Amino acid sequence: MTQLTLNIENKEMLGVLKTLIKNLNGVTIAPPKKNSPSKQLIEAFNDANEGNVSGPFNSVEELMLHLAQ
Repeated sequence: MTQLTLNIENKEMLGVLKTLIKNLNGVTIAPPKKNSPSKQLIEAFNDANEGNVSGPFNSVEELMLHLAQ
């Protein structure tokens, strides 16, 4: 399978292109993918908003001492 992505600035052309593509055998229109943040990223933002953060650290040694606690 080969995929082609089109960015269309002229919205008037969108209907014409969709009609053309629907009439081509073996060609489909896939819905756009939603770019949603990952579950881990959401959890990290929630932690930061709740103040569950450490640092800043001035050196790797300070960070390592903190992690060893």
